[in-house]
Amino acid sequence: MIRVQPLLVILFLALAAPLVFGQEKGFSVEAKPQEVLEAQAGIGERYALLIGISKYANTTIDLNFAANDARALNDLLLDPEIGAYKPENIRLLLNEEATRKNIMSSLNSWLGNRVQEQDSVLIFYSGHGALGNGNEAYWVTYDADVEDLYASALSNTDISELIAKLPAKRKLTLIDSCYSEATAKKYRALVPSDIFQEFTGEGVVTITASTGQEKSVEVGGHGAFTYHLLEALEGKGDVNGNGVVELDEMWNYLNTRVQKTAADAGNRQTPVLLADRLEHGFPLTINPARAAGATLNQLKEMYSAGTITVDEIGEAEQLLTTRGADPELRKLYQDLAAGVLTPDYFRRMREFHRPAATISSTPVQAATPVAAASQPPFTSESFLTETAGTAGTTGSYEETEAYRASELVDSAGAWERFLSQYPNSVLSETARARLTEMRAQERAETMAYDIAKAGDTEAGWRQYLARFPNGNYVSEARGRMQQLQESRQHQEREPAAYIVAESQNTEEGWTNFVREFPDSQLAVVAQRRLDELRQENRENENSLYAKALEMDTPVLWDQYIQEYSDGRFLSEAMEKRTASVRRVEEETRHQESASLDTREGWMAYLDKFPEGPNAGAARTRIQQITWAEFADVAPIAGGSFLMGNAKDKGDAKPPHKVELDPFHIGRTVVTNAQFSKFLEETGRRAPSLRKFASNYMSAQPDLPVVNVTYADAEAYCKWMTEKIGSTVRLPTEAEWEYAAGGGQASILYPWGAGDPKTQARFNGNDPSGVKTVKKETFASNKFGLYNMAGNVAEWVSDYYSNKYYKTSPARMPAGPPSGKERVVRGGSWDNGKDELRVARRAKREPYKTDDTIGFRVVIEGLPQ
Repeated sequence: MIRVQPLLVILFLALAAPLVFGQEKGFSVEAKPQEVLEAQAGIGERYALLIGISKYANTTIDLNFAANDARALNDLLLDPEIGAYKPENIRLLLNEEATRKNIMSSLNSWLGNRVQEQDSVLIFYSGHGALGNGNEAYWVTYDADVEDLYASALSNTDISELIAKLPAKRKLTLIDSCYSEATAKKYRALVPSDIFQEFTGEGVVTITASTGQEKSVEVGGHGAFTYHLLEALEGKGDVNGNGVVELDEMWNYLNTRVQKTAADAGNRQTPVLLADRLEHGFPLTINPARAAGATLNQLKEMYSAGTITVDEIGEAEQLLTTRGADPELRKLYQDLAAGVLTPDYFRRMREFHRPAATISSTPVQAATPVAAASQPPFTSESFLTETAGTAGTTGSYEETEAYRASELVDSAGAWERFLSQYPNSVLSETARARLTEMRAQERAETMAYDIAKAGDTEAGWRQYLARFPNGNYVSEARGRMQQLQESRQHQEREPAAYIVAESQNTEEGWTNFVREFPDSQLAVVAQRRLDELRQENRENENSLYAKALEMDTPVLWDQYIQEYSDGRFLSEAMEKRTASVRRVEEETRHQESASLDTREGWMAYLDKFPEGPNAGAARTRIQQITWAEFADVAPIAGGSFLMGNAKDKGDAKPPHKVELDPFHIGRTVVTNAQFSKFLEETGRRAPSLRKFASNYMSAQPDLPVVNVTYADAEAYCKWMTEKIGSTVRLPTEAEWEYAAGGGQASILYPWGAGDPKTQARFNGNDPSGVKTVKKETFASNKFGLYNMAGNVAEWVSDYYSNKYYKTSPARMPAGPPSGKERVVRGGSWDNGKDELRVARRAKREPYKTDDTIGFRVVIEGLPQ
C-alpha cells in the first residue's frame, strides 16, 4: 500500500572529473562484474560509506525506513552479481553507530587513509536533515541535539569539506533526508533552494527526489525515490540491454518511475537533475539478468548437443535467474558454460552439493581355518561309520557319549577333559588333532589380537574381527573400534567446528569448542579467543549498562536484557527497566493530559499515577480548571474591528481600527453567588444593601452583584487569578466593545438595530421590584455573551479620557496611563436606550458604588 507523508529526499552525485553526455562506452558483460565496474571503467578500488538512522537517542524523532534503506543498498553493493564491492571496502553505520564522531572519523580517517586518485567513493546518508541558524543545513546524527545543531550535528559545510579532501576522481554522495510530522512541527524543514550549494561546482551532478515544496511518496518500505533507485541498480535501469546499469540510465529510470508512482498515489513528485556535463556510460552496477542470459544460452547449446541433461538445464535456469541462490553451485554452472569444467568433472563437483547417498555395506566374510580347509568337518557319526565293522576297535557307550559331548561344546577344555578320561581311546587321536587345531587357532587369534592392540587402529581391529568374528576378544575389539571411529569422526569434525566457532565468534561457541576438543592444538587458540571475547563482552556489557544507566530508557534496558540474558547486571537491569517503562508511561500520560488540559484528562492521569511525580501539579490543575469553569467564560478569537462611532457622542470619536489578541470573557457579569464565594474565602467586606431589594445577595444568587467599587472588582480578579493559575482581570475598553459587538462591524446594539424592549433591561423596560435579571433572560449576542447592554453597567480597566480615541494605539489599546475616573460600559437598568449602544462610553470615580454597576472578568492564557 502506498501512503503519502511529508518528506524531502535529496540525492547528490558528485564526480571530480568532468561529466558529459557523450559516446556510449563498450562494456563486456561476459567479464567478471568486478572487471566491468573497475578495470573496464578505469576505476581502481571502489569504497562505500553507508549511513542509516531510524532510531535516535532522542526517540521522539525516530524514523521508519532510514536504516532499512542503508541495509538494502549495502546488500545490493555486496552482491557479487550486481555491485561486486569488496566487503572490506564498505562501512555500514546504523542507528547508534552513526554518531557525529563515527561519521567524521569514517570520512576523515577510514576513507582518507585508503582512497587514491583512481578510486571511486560512494557515500549514502538516510536520516533527518534540519536547518540551523543562518539557513545552515545539517545531517542530524544519532547523538545530535536538535536544539543545538551547531555543536552536535554535521553541517553541509563540514561534510563537503571532508569529501573535497578525498583524492578520488569519482565521488558519489547520496543524501536521503526525511522529516517526520513531529519534527516538521517543531523544526524547520530544508525548504530553501540553496542549502546544498556547498556540494555544487565543476563536475558535480545533483539529483533531487523532489522539489522542496513537494511531498514524497512511500512504497515497499522505502521512499519512492529509494525504492526505484534500488530497482534501477538491480538491473531494471539497464535500458540499452548491455548488461550494465549506467549513470544516465539510472536517471532516466528514476525520473519516469518516481513521477508515475507519485501520480498513482494522487501526489506530485518530480525528481530534478542539475548538471553541466555528465559522462554517459559511467557504470554503476551489473544487470544480473543479462549476465545470466549469456551463461544460459551457452548451457542451452550444450543441452541441445546432448552434453547436459534436462534436469541440469532446469536447475541452471533457476540458479541463474534467482537472486540469492546458492553462489557456489551457480559458479559451477558458470564454469561449465565457460568450458572451465568438463561435464564429467562438473558432475563430480556437483555431488558435493547433494545430500550424501546411503552407502550399502557388504559384510566381510570370516576366513576359513587352515586346518579345516583340506577335509570335511570331523564328526563322531562319520568316525563311527568309518570304523563300524572293524572288530575290536569301537569304544564303549560312555566313551562315545563323552566324545559327542566334547564335540558339541567344541572347546579346548572339553577336548582336554575327554583325553584325560580316555587317553587310549580309538577316538583320542581325532580328539588330539582337534585340540591341536584349536590351540593353533587360539595362538593365531592371540597373535592377531596383540597386533591389533599394538597398532590400535580401526583397520587393525577390523582385520581381527574379519578373521575371528567369534573370537575371544570380539567384544573388546568392537568396543575399541567404535571408540576409534568416534575419535576419528571427532577429529574430522574439529576443523569444521573451529570454523563454525570462528564464524559465530561468541562465548558460547568458543566454550563449546574448548569443551569438545580440550586436547586439540586449536584449543589453545580457541581459549585465547574465548578469553579475549569474554573481556570484550565484559567491556561491552559495562559500556551498555553504563549507557542504559545514563539514558535510562526502556529501549536501552531492553537491549541490555536481550544481549546479556545472563549478564552480571541482569537483575538490576530488569528492575530498572520496569521503573523506566513506568516513568516513560507516566511522562507520556502527563504530556497527553497537559495537551488536552481538561478535568477529565488530568483525572485519568491521577487514576493511573496517584503518586506520580506530577500528581501534585495535576491536582492543582484540576482545581484551576474547576475554578475556570466557575468563572463561566467564553473564548473570543483575536481580530480587528472599527472602535467608536462617528454618529455617537464626542468621546466615541473618531472611529479607529483596533487589533486584539484572543482572550476569554465572562458570559455574564459576576453573580451574587460567585462574589459571595469570594467574600467567604477572603473575609472582605460585603457591598452595601440594595435600594430595590432586601437580602439581595443571599436571596438572588444568580443575579449580578452590584454596589461594588473598582477596587472590589480588582480584588475579586486577584483572588480568581490565584485559584485558576492564569491572569484574571477586568476587560479593557477595547476588549469589552469588541466582545459586545459579537464581531459584527458598525453594529448599534449587541443584538443589532432592533428595539431594545425585547432585548435588554433598561429604563423603560424595568418593572417594579428587583431591577436586575438572570443570565438567560434575554438572548445572547453572536459570541454567546449575555446582557452586554442594560441590566448593570460594567467596570472596565481603562482610565477615562474624552480625547483618548485620537491617540489610541492600533494594537491592544489599554487606555490612558492615568486619570481620575474609570470607564464604565454597557448601560444599566436605570439608563435610557441610547446608553445601551455598543460604542457609548460612561465614567465613574473608582471608589464610588451604585446599584447600577457590576463587572465581568477576562481570563488570559486559556486554550481557545
